[in-house]
Amino acid sequence: INSGNSGGALFNMYGEVIGITNAKYSGSGSSMEASIDNIGFAIPINDVYGIVESIIEKGYISKPYIGVSVGDVSEEAQGFGLPKGAAVRSVTEGAPAAEAGLQANDIITSVNGTEISGSSELVDIVGAAVPGEVLKLEVYRQSGNVTLEVTVGEQIQAALESADTQQPQSQPDTQTIPWGYGFGQ
Repeated sequence: INSGNSGGALFNMYGEVIGITNAKYSGSGSSMEASIDNIGFAIPINDVYGIVESIIEKGYISKPYIGVSVGDVSEEAQGFGLPKGAAVRSVTEGAPAAEAGLQANDIITSVNGTEISGSSELVDIVGAAVPGEVLKLEVYRQSGNVTLEVTVGEQIQAALESADTQQPQSQPDTQTIPWGYGFGQ
């Protein structure tokens, strides 16, 4: 990858696009130091495909979302009896999750009958969903287990929006929840 190629296609030996280059790492040192060169980074085409398809078909970027910020339930918290799952830190007002009744401090333990052990699994499931799809969530709540149905929403971003005009995205947070999480702290 040469300087200035960021954003270009990355091809395999069959001429198929397998990624979009986005950075190159190179070091410049004296002849006495080892120089690092030719290390490139690319976004896998599977991560880019949905965005490109949305721009071509709709003229804008469409992402599925439910409107929550989530984290993992720590092993310490599990030692106190909390289940594995995606711990809800906050719910965006008016978002699909709020309309379904999801609350901060809930722990999502399964989606459509499939157990989840952490926030990254929830992010993957929501990311693969189609706006309008209904997800059945099993939720651990201090008052007892509940089942909620969330209709996946569509988050829209203009395809040509500049960095200065982009609105903040409701991206899930995947940091580990402290041990007291779920006990009202």
